[in-house]
Amino acid sequence: MGVKSYRYKSVYDSVVDFFTFNDIEFIDYQWQVYKMYDNKPSIAILPGPLNAVGAKPTSGFRSLNGTDQQLFDIPQSPTQTTSSLQITSTTDIRYHAGATNTLFRNLTASNFSSYTGGFTINFATGSVNYTAAYVADYSIRGNLIFDAQPRLISNLISNQTGKSSFETLDNPYAREWTQSGTRAGLGRVSQNNNTRHETILTGSNPLPNSDFFTIFGQYHSHGLDFLDKGNDGTVLIPLLPGDQLYNAGSTTNFMALSRGNTVRVRLGEGSKDSLLTELGLDQYALTQTWDVDNENAAVGSVAFTTIANGGNVVLNDQIITIPTGSTLNQVVDAFNKQSPFTGVIASIGSNAVLKLSPRNGKSFNFTSAFVDLNQTYGSTFSHGVFLREYKANGELTGAMLTGSNNGITRWTDLKNNALRIGLVIHDIDVSSVPLVEVIPVGKPGAGRLGFVTLNKISGEKGYIFDTALLTADSVLVKSGSAFMIDLANNWRGATRPAGESQFNLNGDLKDPSVLNPHAVGGDGRANENLGLTSLHQIFVNAHNAILEQLEVNISEYRKLNRDFTMSGEEKLEAAKLVTEQFYQHHVFQEYARRITPDLGAFAGVSAGFNPSILAEFASSTFRFGHSQLSETLAMAKIDPETGIALTEGKKDIPLLQAFLAPQLYTDKSAAEIVAGTSNQVGNLTDEYVTNTLRNALVGLPLDLAALNIGRGQDSGISSLNQARQEMQAFLRNIRLTPGTTATNQTNNGIDARLAAQEANLRPYVSWRDFGNHLLHPNSLKGFIMAYSRDAILSSYSSNTNLNYWNNLQASNNAADASTYAAALSSAADAAILDNNFMGNAWTGTSVNALDPNYQGTSGNQDFQKISLWIGGLAEARVPGGMLGPTHNFIYSYQMQQLQRGDENYYLSKLGGTDLLASIQGKVLADLVMESTGVRHLYHKIFAVNDADYELDSESNLEFNSNAALSAATKTVTDIFGVSQTVGLAGYVNDVFIGNGGNYLDARGELNPNGIGNASEMFGGTDDADTIKGLGGDDCIWGDGGNDIAYGGTGNDFIDGGTGNDNIFGEAGNDLLRGGDGNDSMFGGSENDDMYGGEGNDKIFGETGSDDINGQAGNDQLFGGDDVDTLKGGEGNDKLYGEAGSDVLTGGMGNDSFYFDQPLATTGIDRITDFSPDLDKLVLSSVIYSQLSIVNQFESIAGSSTANVIAEATRSNTRIVYNSNNGALSYDIDGTGSSPGVQIATLSKFNAYFPSDVLSAQALFPTLTASDFIIIG
Repeated sequence: MGVKSYRYKSVYDSVVDFFTFNDIEFIDYQWQVYKMYDNKPSIAILPGPLNAVGAKPTSGFRSLNGTDQQLFDIPQSPTQTTSSLQITSTTDIRYHAGATNTLFRNLTASNFSSYTGGFTINFATGSVNYTAAYVADYSIRGNLIFDAQPRLISNLISNQTGKSSFETLDNPYAREWTQSGTRAGLGRVSQNNNTRHETILTGSNPLPNSDFFTIFGQYHSHGLDFLDKGNDGTVLIPLLPGDQLYNAGSTTNFMALSRGNTVRVRLGEGSKDSLLTELGLDQYALTQTWDVDNENAAVGSVAFTTIANGGNVVLNDQIITIPTGSTLNQVVDAFNKQSPFTGVIASIGSNAVLKLSPRNGKSFNFTSAFVDLNQTYGSTFSHGVFLREYKANGELTGAMLTGSNNGITRWTDLKNNALRIGLVIHDIDVSSVPLVEVIPVGKPGAGRLGFVTLNKISGEKGYIFDTALLTADSVLVKSGSAFMIDLANNWRGATRPAGESQFNLNGDLKDPSVLNPHAVGGDGRANENLGLTSLHQIFVNAHNAILEQLEVNISEYRKLNRDFTMSGEEKLEAAKLVTEQFYQHHVFQEYARRITPDLGAFAGVSAGFNPSILAEFASSTFRFGHSQLSETLAMAKIDPETGIALTEGKKDIPLLQAFLAPQLYTDKSAAEIVAGTSNQVGNLTDEYVTNTLRNALVGLPLDLAALNIGRGQDSGISSLNQARQEMQAFLRNIRLTPGTTATNQTNNGIDARLAAQEANLRPYVSWRDFGNHLLHPNSLKGFIMAYSRDAILSSYSSNTNLNYWNNLQASNNAADASTYAAALSSAADAAILDNNFMGNAWTGTSVNALDPNYQGTSGNQDFQKISLWIGGLAEARVPGGMLGPTHNFIYSYQMQQLQRGDENYYLSKLGGTDLLASIQGKVLADLVMESTGVRHLYHKIFAVNDADYELDSESNLEFNSNAALSAATKTVTDIFGVSQTVGLAGYVNDVFIGNGGNYLDARGELNPNGIGNASEMFGGTDDADTIKGLGGDDCIWGDGGNDIAYGGTGNDFIDGGTGNDNIFGEAGNDLLRGGDGNDSMFGGSENDDMYGGEGNDKIFGETGSDDINGQAGNDQLFGGDDVDTLKGGEGNDKLYGEAGSDVLTGGMGNDSFYFDQPLATTGIDRITDFSPDLDKLVLSSVIYSQLSIVNQFESIAGSSTANVIAEATRSNTRIVYNSNNGALSYDIDGTGSSPGVQIATLSKFNAYFPSDVLSAQALFPTLTASDFIIIG
């Protein structure tokens, strides 16, 4: 990588090292489909001489709102089996699955609970009282609810006060879930390697999670879902006198949870008033409560046959145009065209009135559901308009907008950038992005971008260029997204005198000093905390660096194609495509597969997979990251010359100070946060939540655990056991459905790995059964106190009258609080000792677990009420994962929907391109380093390794011999406070050797992966370094110079950097990269991924199934043993499959494919892109003896290898090619009497073809004798 300064960088380096000419042509074709064919691949003409119509469905560019991603009829619920997969009508609510502003879907039945009796607040006095007659009903929307339970549950279960660091820090060896109870995780937990490039870095040696893993997860989650709030009322969570946050005498002893908006019939401002009257819908223009259980539809009060005076109606923030003269049927059709975005289905009610039926209880997801990096680019066109950088004349540059010194984009930057396209926004617009459209022909300013307005009287749509210039009768239409959602508490600036507005008449703040430094991005939550802000900056920088690299390579391409150009918009879409696909790859490879072992290999896009986000995922499961946050945001000082983190002088700040603090974020912050958080161990994923989040979220008396429990209640999320029962029934129904198992699974959006989870989802049958499957067995008591409080106090306390305990709990007397707490604890202890309360343990087998008749319950049944979020977090982990079986299933199911339900999934979209290899050859740490200037991060950035060594450090030790190094030790203190003797690393005769003895991991635990298996990071220099990693999953950065690097055992990562390097992976599944220079690489044993980089490289896979990529340069690739994949890339490459049936792709250039192995071991190689006259098939005369291709080759169209050999027209024919199927065979004796030996299959892969399979089969090259070479 070389030395670089992370300060004051005007441009960062691209994570894609180079774009080949093939890449540029591929990207340009995506643009052609996007512009020339209206983003419709089915009508696009393929490039090349075929002139075939119909490109891959993945062709084109993804729209920001995702409305062009799902074109198939998909199941609306997971219990619906799809027998016929049809392209849907655009009016079908499923057509836009996953698009912005469409509905969350449910995996389980909604359950809006209600209860009688609870703690309420007297707002006048602030006192909390138990009111027996109070009824809280979550199904009634638009009202106020009191519910103290979420905070009480949090206090009893999630409080980590008093826990040791060993209990709270991430522990990869936590207890595992089994049918017969749990066992402690012992030894290495290995995840299955399902598919290349998506699991190689997540194998054995589960290092603890880093805090960077946590903040990346939050960033990722913000790209999947956002639940809007504000219309459906509030849940007030009373703080009781015994609570540490209770303030005697205060009138605000409560936490407020804004309820999630659900679908109702809400006719907004901007609707034409007279049209509403004509439709009979006036009453629904007013704010109202809505009963999701009993209020089924909005029914018009007026019967009509035609509309006399048409106009626009705004239904649930969507504009619906009703032309004058529309019949009732046409009105119904107009409403239903927007059904996916309104959640309302129109029909004709009795007496010929309009009937509007909402999806009661459902909520809208205001982001695009796809893994499309909408956090950077936005989820709506209107939002994206303001995030793109413009020249002074309004032209797009192709870059994303940044602040000064390539820093984070601030609110002031965004407003100034908008002026370049003639749009004026004001501070008052910060919470809602106005709807932007290209003004149509016939309107003033046609062709420009303008803000959309609606006239309430005339019903006409209009356009303005300044949001402050509205007429009295006009309404500014909103896009549904927000520039900012999370704002500093004092964002409006200095307090003004009573009665004076903080805004000027034009909507700008009188004091904008607090608002102006706020960060802006594609998601409005960029300012939630500083760690999250850093991720926003990192991916904007990545886009812009990729753009610059693309421009460099376009300049080179124009030497061959002088007329080639790319507009600013095309370059923007191109860089967006690459950045998005890189992000997508590593979300699945490094993040998702670190969480679950049950995300199967990508098996292609299928209509049975629905990318819409599950309510259970958004409101419960994917909130597991809240338990991972630490009390401190780690920030490291960076050497300004080298970009390497300094070991002294940390800049950590308390987590509390990192919330809503944009004024603390500087141009250096991203680098400092990355270096700090990647080296700090995160908290364990469990039911515990760090104190700042439980007591002072965003600086207020808020409890994130309580809010999560309340959110589940408010969203109608099933309880833990109900969810387990219904999800198991879902899998059971698929298993028992007649037909082919694989087809039934695919049609219902699962695969074999998900289906295999059925037994682990059996419902718990008792408190004892639940307790036997907890990650922390001691938490059982807290769950019993929280969820069975009434039962245990009435049965195991000194006073069986619950009113006594209710009043004691609400008492302001401190002694009463202590008495209550002691009684509750004592009652729980007694209940745990009572078999009649605890019930029976599960004694069945995994087969019994599949039988619902075997799942009888016993004992107290209050465990059935445990909430999905906290109950799922408390479960023991599935083997090889970090979640219990309930959350693991929801997570892996959702991620597979996002993978196989996305027509732009990177493995499908980029198949056959050099760009795919460029992306797969990088790790996320590469992008992070290139986008911040930080160097020498551990390659698994989501894990914390055991030790770091910088080879140029003056503190490095030197030893006379290997024996002296092995004998050297030092004494350290482990996580338990015990002194331990550990080994050392250092130089032996100018060779730097890692620690081969005892070691402490990042948590302070001794030898968690065995003696000698420390996972270390070695930072090289610009000189010639020699580094030996030994055991563990090591990371070696060679940097400059001609380096020699040995990975040793373990799954190692080696990057040679610049120079002519020699790299040896040795044992383990290694990722090896040569970098710039003429490198030699040796994979060693097991399955390695190898990338030559630029230069003329020699790469040897050796044993194992290797993936070898030459990339740029004239490379020599040797597969070695087993089944290997070889890709030459750009340049004139030589590919030797050697033993096994290998897959060989030459890439650009004049490539040679060598056949020099004994026929008994050579296998049948598949050459995917053989180009006659350019490429050569090279046969060894030692193996193919006495062969003269000129006289002994024939190409015959036959049905089989045996047939073409038998049909050879010359008696001395030895090499026979079947032009019908690409089979190349060798007739050993030349008589045609034997079937011969097939040595290869040739095809000419076309990355643009509608089907990869069709591409491989339809374009078999035409061979002649001139395509062969015989060598000695």
